[in-house]
Amino acid sequence: MGTVIISATACLAVFGATAPDSALKVEEVIRRAVEANNTAQKAVRSGRGEGRCVFVVKGKAAGKLPPERRYEGRCSLSFAFAGPKHWGKVVGDLRGGYHTTIYVCDRNAVLIGNFLRGNRPQGVIHERGDLFGPWGDYPTPPGKFVSESADLDPQKNRYLYKEYDAPTLERSGQLYVVQFAQKERRERYYVDPARGFHVVRAEGLEPDGYVTLAVNKTWTTTREGFWYVCKYCEESFPIRSVPDYTSWTTTLDSFEANIDIPEGVFTIDALGLPPGATITDMRFQPNKVFQAEAPKADIAALEKVIGKLPKTVQDQTR
Repeated sequence: MGTVIISATACLAVFGATAPDSALKVEEVIRRAVEANNTAQKAVRSGRGEGRCVFVVKGKAAGKLPPERRYEGRCSLSFAFAGPKHWGKVVGDLRGGYHTTIYVCDRNAVLIGNFLRGNRPQGVIHERGDLFGPWGDYPTPPGKFVSESADLDPQKNRYLYKEYDAPTLERSGQLYVVQFAQKERRERYYVDPARGFHVVRAEGLEPDGYVTLAVNKTWTTTREGFWYVCKYCEESFPIRSVPDYTSWTTTLDSFEANIDIPEGVFTIDALGLPPGATITDMRFQPNKVFQAEAPKADIAALEKVIGKLPKTVQDQTR
């Protein structure tokens, strides 16, 4: 799977051709987009699924050969979540520098089990804020997948409403385009009435109109009619001291909503660390180090939901 770059025109072909209502004002478009997002978030309380991720970096290497360089990393993804708690497994190709990463998160901490080729399994505990930045947002549901944060909600996004001018509304084909502007920066959101008034593309622009950041979201529904994002792509474009183009594309191949997830999925047992494996708790300074104990949860029951867990490094590297 290659890099996915979805333009506003491409969105039209993917999402259908329901014409925007010319009578709608910008405030009404924003209200409907916020309502659609909030409804999707409340409707999907738990779930599990599988997918694929592709990370791409390309740009010109100044004064070096070859003049243009490109890196592409691929990984598979599986996940389960219930409310704010979630479990995920990322399995990358060997070029990605790791073999398997498994993480578990509750309200207070993120636990990660790394299974590196040739190394002993180990776990790391972070405070929630430490992980949930650029890396954690993408493979972690709910979040980008199921309940994208309310892009246009004035109650949650003071940045747009207090520092930007009043929003404006344009129409691009079958999409509404809501734009916020200030001297140094502009934000632009594409709202698709054919996709339940969800935001299908968001852009960050320079004053001259150059797009520096773009987020594309392909919305679809489960068999029960619940909206979720089945494909997410974030792109960063070269500007000033940033010479590279980068993109992270996540595609979900399967997703089941509102199913029962055993509580043990969100415990340290779901990391699959064997007894004696080292765990470093980075919430403390200096870090605390301890060893994993024998699992207390019913591992067989967990594996029915999240698939086979690694037991030893040897199992991982055969």
